[in-house]
Amino acid sequence: MTAIQHPFSRVLLPLNADQLSTSTVEYAANLGKLYGVTLTLLFVHEFAGHNAGPGFAVESTDQTAQRINQLVETEIIPLLGSTPVDQVLIRAGKPADEIIAAADELDADLVVMGTRGKTGLQHMIMGSVTEKVVHLINRPVLAVPVR
Repeated sequence: MTAIQHPFSRVLLPLNADQLSTSTVEYAANLGKLYGVTLTLLFVHEFAGHNAGPGFAVESTDQTAQRINQLVETEIIPLLGSTPVDQVLIRAGKPADEIIAAADELDADLVVMGTRGKTGLQHMIMGSVTEKVVHLINRPVLAVPVR
């Protein structure tokens, strides 16, 4: 497939290591093939203890990095095929805040994110990371429905 002219070259692909969206990765891979872009993968884990309740062990930073790097090698890279990844970022914090900060730091032209389409009480209580990013970022966001 021949790359064509496009309005973006730096694409940020934030992913949830606990609920990997293969459809989002495949969509980003297709963008990469079509437009010849390189992806930056971003994983954000919430602050230690932020989402852990009594009796839950919290991973160390090294354990998280090892788990994510293994996920990238065994599941994500095969889905991306020939679409190159320039870097894998692992951050701790609130996902929406870290995604926006990374997009700004990288001067990303496009952020590709999955959306699960939560509604009702679940959406009111938890919100949506994608929705927060869309409303707070000053860059284009491509929301890919997760199948």
